[in-house]
Amino acid sequence: MYPPRADCTTREDDGTLVAVTKGNVIYTLIITSRRNGETVYQRPSA
Repeated sequence: MYPPRADCTTREDDGTLVAVTKGNVIYTLIITSRRNGETVYQRPSA
């Protein structure tokens, strides 16, 4: 997985961090695929 670039990382109004990488969208502790929107990884406490 490619690391998120600083210019592709934003903070939502509720404090959630969203980072876009080459193949994934990372929400605070949840990673989803950009291709199909399926959850790739979710931390159990998220």
